[in-house]
Amino acid sequence: MANVASFEIANNRFNKKRKLDSAYIAIEDKSDICSDIDKLLFSGEFSDVTIEVENERFKAHRVILAARSDFFRCLCYNGMRESNKDVIQLKDISKSTFRILLKYIYTGTIITDEMKSCIFELIYFSDCYCLPKLHKKLIKFLSENLDPDLTLKAYEIAKLYEIKELMDASLNYIENNPCETLYHPSFDETSLDCVRDILKSDTLRISEIKIYEILERYLSNNNYSDSEAKSIVKEIVRFPLISYDNIIGRLHFDGMFNVKECLELMKIKDSTRSTKINYRHILQKDTNYVISCQSCEVIKGQPEIKLAFASTKLYGSKFLDESKQDSVIEFTLGKRCKVNHIKMIAYIQPLRRERRPSRISHRLRNSNNQRLPLDESQIEKRYDYRYSYEVLVSPDQKHWETAFKSRVFSTLWQNIYFEPKIVKYLRIVVLEVDDSIVTAFFHLLNFQCFYSTKNFECDRHSLVPYFNIISSPKIPKDYPGPVQEEYYCTYSDRTKTEKYNIFSAHDISDDEDKYLLFTLCQDCYVDTIVVHLWDRDQRLYDFDVSCGVYENDLEIIESRKRQRGEQIIRFRPMVIRFIKLKATAIYNARTDEFRVINLEVYKQQENR
Repeated sequence: MANVASFEIANNRFNKKRKLDSAYIAIEDKSDICSDIDKLLFSGEFSDVTIEVENERFKAHRVILAARSDFFRCLCYNGMRESNKDVIQLKDISKSTFRILLKYIYTGTIITDEMKSCIFELIYFSDCYCLPKLHKKLIKFLSENLDPDLTLKAYEIAKLYEIKELMDASLNYIENNPCETLYHPSFDETSLDCVRDILKSDTLRISEIKIYEILERYLSNNNYSDSEAKSIVKEIVRFPLISYDNIIGRLHFDGMFNVKECLELMKIKDSTRSTKINYRHILQKDTNYVISCQSCEVIKGQPEIKLAFASTKLYGSKFLDESKQDSVIEFTLGKRCKVNHIKMIAYIQPLRRERRPSRISHRLRNSNNQRLPLDESQIEKRYDYRYSYEVLVSPDQKHWETAFKSRVFSTLWQNIYFEPKIVKYLRIVVLEVDDSIVTAFFHLLNFQCFYSTKNFECDRHSLVPYFNIISSPKIPKDYPGPVQEEYYCTYSDRTKTEKYNIFSAHDISDDEDKYLLFTLCQDCYVDTIVVHLWDRDQRLYDFDVSCGVYENDLEIIESRKRQRGEQIIRFRPMVIRFIKLKATAIYNARTDEFRVINLEVYKQQENR
């Protein structure tokens, strides 16, 4: 009986819900309403007001106008002078534009061809007549359908009325299509302020001499005096980016600058170091330039196996030697790009080794000392050889600047962040390889560079990350070395359980030296570590958290007793490279397994 009663209650609830839902969606005739209101507009039936635009009269209905627009509500019902008039005159707007707006007020639709013919007037008057939804949709439509005929005027209007979305879209279109827009006849009709903003853009994809030609033509067609033109050219054009031949052949022979002034410009060009020049460049946020530029080319270093992006041969324990250029991989992006983030993964393939003491504190896995052929199937898969390296960048292949230099041995994915730099050429220099390798190949398996929008700062030799710095991309399936732990956990016995990444599930009573050691890719200035402990059962953990810059000199920053789940650990800000998690006791469990699900490391952002 109880089951029958509960079934009847459930059935009644279902029927009640179904009735409510059915009552809500039983009839829907929105299309009929729109068509009927459309008929009212064009028939003029029941109209109680006439709007006159350019001597043409439009019959309308006050209640519909007021319901759709705050502008017309004030005009028709708020006691204004027009409220008592049968005919309302609107000035400044054309009758064709008003006809489109009036149809939108009545039906909520605009035909694309009609909209394109007067898009700028529609944007302006949709704002004037308090039609915010239409205004927003018009801006979006124009931003997504820019062409050389519209872009310059769109930028000018967006700048005038401070429409950021449209201004950004217009400038982005001009930067990516400079020849189509800057040589368009409408460019000469653009205001000087807009021309100045466009030609000063750092990301304008056109040579500096062409910028000079475009600006010189604009100033000449708009009848600027010689002194005014010269002053504007000096303000906008970046002379160190112009070749010596063009300084003499164009700037001098065009009559813009005399011989003395050209010599001064050449001196400025000579005295400006390439790394200090304000280069025009490509800026694509969170996009891999190696793929997007489509012109990346390896200059030094050739692939020895089909897996490698590039490879180079290493000799001796110290590889940074002027006489040995084999330890360098160099490549070009093909274009100057703004870069502040590099990802890469490499593999050391040993050819010959000699015995010598290891530099690292924890025990290493054994590996054979045999000479290996350059064959993917026979690459040694039992050990990841750690290496130190340096990343050099240059805008012109003449002057090189260090973007990052590793101070400890690294392995697996390297996620490096640094101050933004203009980069066209890059070098990966192997400084040293650990564990007594004499001759080896350095295979760069994957390389990516970005302009990252993640929130971080660079403080001297350390990174200040306001995001979780310890997360890592997946190890490639074709990685020739042993697939180690994700998140840079360099010493553990990770197992997989359900959908979790268990960093360790070892018996703490078996070996006192067992612990979890996480290695960051670079020194980081942080104040927060979040440890996610296994919480799918009743077990509790005692554990210590240690961290520091050097692996053999770690400081215990927190000891916790009988904990489970998420552990948020705050401490005084400090520079760290290594994080060690060590369990000291486990409760309510049949086995002494220390299970860590996830780890987060970051710096809390101060309220400013």
